[in-house]
Order: sequence, then C-alpha cells, then structure tokens
Amino acid sequence: MDPFYLLPTKLLDACVKLLAVSNTKATATSVDDSQSSQISSTHTDKAPVETLVIKDVGYFSRKQLETFKRVQILKEFVELGIDVYKWLVDVAAPALPADYQSLSQQMADAVMVSYPYKRIEGLPGVPDFAYTGLYRAAPPSWLTDAMIKWIVYTSSPGLRFAGFQAAFTKGKRTRNPGERCLDDATRGRVLQQVNEDGVDTVMLPLNFSNYHWCCVVVKVEKKRIYYYDPLNQAQYTNAANAVATSLEMD
Repeated sequence: MDPFYLLPTKLLDACVKLLAVSNTKATATSVDDSQSSQISSTHTDKAPVETLVIKDVGYFSRKQLETFKRVQILKEFVELGIDVYKWLVDVAAPALPADYQSLSQQMADAVMVSYPYKRIEGLPGVPDFAYTGLYRAAPPSWLTDAMIKWIVYTSSPGLRFAGFQAAFTKGKRTRNPGERCLDDATRGRVLQQVNEDGVDTVMLPLNFSNYHWCCVVVKVEKKRIYYYDPLNQAQYTNAANAVATSLEMD
C-alpha cells in the first residue's frame, strides 16, 4: 500500500508545501477549462520531472503527489457529504412536519447521488452557471459566484456579472502606463459579454484584499466605462481607473 494512505496526512501536506508552484503568470490555471485539457496543453516530453525523496519511504514525482492531494480532498468532500446525508435523514426529517419529511428525504438523496461539479438547471451550459458542491466554508474562503450570475441573468436580461477581480493600490508614480491591471481571462470574459446580443451593462467588482470594494461598470450602448468607489478615495479610484483603462474596449 502507498505510504500516504498509512502515514498521517501531515506527510502529504509537508510534501506539497515543499513543491514550488507549478504554474506561472503566463501559464495560469483556468477554472473554466477541464483538468485534462490543461495538463495536455502544458505537458512536454522534455520537461524535467520534479521529485521528492522521503527517507526510508521512496521517491515521488510532482504528478504523484498532486494526485494524492486530489484524492485526499475528494475523500474529505465525500465524508462531509455523507455526514450531511445522515443529518438530513436522522435529525432533520424526524423534526419536520409530516408534509415536509418527503422533501427532506429528496434532499438527502440528491446529496447522496450528486457529483461535486454541478450546473444550475434551466440555464445555458456554460462555466458561468456551474458550481462546486459545498458543505462548509472556512473563513476567509469565498463561495462560488455562480448563484450571483444566475440572479443577474434571470432578473435583468441586459445585465451581466463578470466575476470578482482582485485589485491593488499603487502610488501614482510607480504605476506603469502600459501595465495591465486585470488578467487576460477576466478581460476576455468582459469582452465576450459586451458582444452578446441584448447586453447593455457589464459589472466588474474589484476586491482590494478583502477589505475594500469598488466597481467598474461597462455601458455598451453608451460606449462608456464608469468606475465607482464608495469612499471616493484617490488610491482606490486610481486603481479602478487603471482597471477600466486596461479593458481597452474596441
């Protein structure tokens, strides 16, 4: 048997911590693509194989360790799902009125047969409306924004939510005029939404290290980009202006 199934999980965590981040800014992981497509696009036969040596245990490559970590995460996810199922059946259902007990059983069955990666029913089959099953969220973890996009899509057909964009403040003199302040994936998503039929407004919230928020708003018909800071402070408005400039609408 593999030592990672016999030894504490701290061994695997220690190994993963020693490995440097495999992707760079140029090869950033895209959450909209499948795992297999990303592996095939970055894999080369001549690439060096990163290996960790564990004394009295053996040699393990990065691919092996990452696979072990995925299995560990999936195992924890399944255990949480089973606990939710047991709670719905053994605790929630008996406490509910008779009319709602069947609904509790339906929810429990849905948890039991669900796959961690699901789509919102009744909406287009695009990554924007896909979400990961979640049974807990330890702060400061952010939940998926699929439900926000669903509300926007169903309540305001002409409005689009482009997702959250991390933003940072910089001194006016240190900012490079040619520097892009948002990643290519976000910019591409905004441009795609702008070109959709019937879309008049695209919102792009800016998150400053989880302590301050601004928003960039693209008005398609008016061909204008607005940015808003609730505090109207120069450091944030400058950052929002830089993001708006980086969009460079054609």
